[in-house]
Amino acid sequence: MFPRSSIFICALAAVNTLAATRSSAIAARDSCSVGSLQCCTYVQTPQEEPAQTLIALLGIPTAGLTGDVGITCDPVTVIGPGTFQCNKQLACCTGTNYNGIVVLGCTPITLSL
Repeated sequence: MFPRSSIFICALAAVNTLAATRSSAIAARDSCSVGSLQCCTYVQTPQEEPAQTLIALLGIPTAGLTGDVGITCDPVTVIGPGTFQCNKQLACCTGTNYNGIVVLGCTPITLSL
C-alpha cells in the first residue's frame, strides 16, 4: 500500500510543478512591442484600491491618466531567445514608472497556454 500512495503523491507533485512552470514561464515572443515589460503584483484601474491610495500618496495627478496602473512592478528583461519568470501579473507599460511602486499606462498581458 505504501508504494501506491507514494507514487500518487509523486505524480501529484509533478503535475503541480508542471502547472506552475507552464503558468510562469513566458516565452520571449510575448514581450511588449511598445513600452516596457513589467511583472506587477496588481494591474488595475486608477480608481481601484490600492492603486487609488498609492496615486494619492505619491501626488500623481489623476487628470489625463490613461490605461491601467501597475502596482509593485519589476522590469522584465529578455536577452536573446529564452524564457523569464513572472508569477504575478505580466503587463506592458508605457507611462511613468515611480520606482516600481506605481507604473502608469499599463495593459495586462494574458497568456494562453
